[in-house]
Amino acid sequence: MALCRYAETDAFDPATLGNEQVSSDTLEFAFGAFEGANGAHQQLSLGDGDATASAVVTYADEASVDRDRLESALRTDADSVSFGQDGPAVAVDAEYSGDLVDE
Repeated sequence: MALCRYAETDAFDPATLGNEQVSSDTLEFAFGAFEGANGAHQQLSLGDGDATASAVVTYADEASVDRDRLESALRTDADSVSFGQDGPAVAVDAEYSGDLVDE
């Protein structure tokens, strides 16, 4: 499953992107972590008892990157998370297993 959003010039406003409060009973995306970004591509791959989530988040320039916001919002519930930054782009990879994947 993949989701991609981008804006040519404006930064994302989370109020217009989606609901920050996501129910575990539904398949909803939370976009608050991407405030200030102008592009986001997310991908979720499900395996046998595990899952991998990847995201690339882009900003207008390197000074606009809010890595602290990304790390605090996207680090939750994962068994492991890695962040890499190249200029105005941040790559995030997360691994999940166990009961969280089964839900």
